[in-house]
Amino acid sequence: MNRIASLSLCLTLLSASASLACGFHNYAPQPTMVEQMLGSSAVVLASQSRHSPFKFEVSETLAGIVPATPIPFLVDGPTRRKLEAKQGAVLFAFDEISQSWSRLAFIDASMRPALGDILKGLPAWSSGSQKERAQHFARLLTHPNRTVRTLALRELDLVGYDTLRSLAINVDSEELLKSLKSPLERDKEPIRVLLLGLSHNSNVAQDLARGVEANALGIGPYLGAYATAWIEISGVAAVETLARQHLVVPSTTPSARRLIVEAFSLHRNFGEPEVSAAVSREMARAIQVKPELAGLAAQYFASGGSKADGPKSFAPMASPFSGNEG
Repeated sequence: MNRIASLSLCLTLLSASASLACGFHNYAPQPTMVEQMLGSSAVVLASQSRHSPFKFEVSETLAGIVPATPIPFLVDGPTRRKLEAKQGAVLFAFDEISQSWSRLAFIDASMRPALGDILKGLPAWSSGSQKERAQHFARLLTHPNRTVRTLALRELDLVGYDTLRSLAINVDSEELLKSLKSPLERDKEPIRVLLLGLSHNSNVAQDLARGVEANALGIGPYLGAYATAWIEISGVAAVETLARQHLVVPSTTPSARRLIVEAFSLHRNFGEPEVSAAVSREMARAIQVKPELAGLAAQYFASGGSKADGPKSFAPMASPFSGNEG
């Protein structure tokens, strides 16, 4: 058996099928609106107080039992104008453990149906129906309300890549590409890039390749997402280019190598057979050139691609959606 074949066999033995969260962040995703609702003992809609236009008062209880603790937030100017015009209400959640309120979103008429659907889904999601939850929000990626679309992105940002890859996803590739140019949307760039790859629109291949080049030059915080998405679109060719032009060249930083290996491990475990085989082959060749890569391969391939967990549950025991009301 030659050395490359031997290394390929080692990589195959190291590989494990595991569910992992979308990595490639230099940040910890914040709890989404849904996570906060699941972790609350009460969820309400609030409007202006009858006694003061600057204070909130519960106008509708959506789940749980409203506590005696008043909502401490003041009604800001833009919200006050919307409330006075009867354009909606503000969604709040109460955490019984911390005895604190959280302001979640402004709910206008166009968002109210989406909120109703979320409330219907919360009991199942609190018991661990993560794929159903992810598919629900995948369907909202093209919702006409921008707040709902943003919520959907944040929800999918928590999903393991194997689950994300299994979803029925319909996205507007051109709209996603435009959003990548907005400096105000950088925190959601990784999930948008991964969705571009899962669009299977070959027209975005060059954009993803340029993203790889741009992020490979320095610390490249989004290199992993671009590499993963590019492999989804361009397959074996992308694997070979990443390995031969980035992974083993001296100018590639250690952090960039780590992100490329992480992207490789995702496709080694969850990709198409020919892509998975290409990853094993190219990784084996890369280790011949740079033996120190064997440690990264062992770390990521053996763990299924990442040490990150899947969607995290912030729901305490008092959640009204878990059948254990506080």
